[in-house]
Amino acid sequence: MDTKNKKDEMDAENKEDEIDAENKENEMDAENKEDEIQYFLRMAKYVSGEAVLPVVISLRNGGMTKEVLTYTEKSKIPIIRLKKHSLDVSVLTHQNIEVDSRYVQMKEHITDIKNPWSIKTSKTKDYPLGKYDGEDDPDEIALISEIQSDFRDNLDALVCSLLIGVKKVDDSEDEDEPAKDGRTDGDNKNN
Repeated sequence: MDTKNKKDEMDAENKEDEIDAENKENEMDAENKEDEIQYFLRMAKYVSGEAVLPVVISLRNGGMTKEVLTYTEKSKIPIIRLKKHSLDVSVLTHQNIEVDSRYVQMKEHITDIKNPWSIKTSKTKDYPLGKYDGEDDPDEIALISEIQSDFRDNLDALVCSLLIGVKKVDDSEDEDEPAKDGRTDGDNKNN
């Protein structure tokens, strides 16, 4: 009788060890699993030999889904939204301010594709996570081919100019913010 109980105990322990080993293996796979953007970055660097700056170009509001907003927030990747029948472009950049787990705070920089380096307005907004899931924005492009051909042919230059314009605005806003002692950064440089 004791031999049977010991055998049952050993079988149970072996089963637990197998389950633990399988769980550890699954955890390691999840940690090592590469998402689409990481894969793209790795392949782009492999092919071009240079590091690339990722951006998300939203197609029919796809850049505004919970999954994309969460990932781009974590990775600090800007989202570019182009309109079908307008020259207006929005570049959304994540802010480092934690609002609520249901929202993502982003700064929307609005410009147009004729002067992408010249930002017209910038405003910070809270975007609710999940609100745009399953929704299509009929005014937003659905295909890259819907961008006017003059700009579509130079999409890489357009994206670079947009990001330069956003960076210039962000840098000038940083200079205008008062320091802890009440002076602006410009005042601090003179002293």
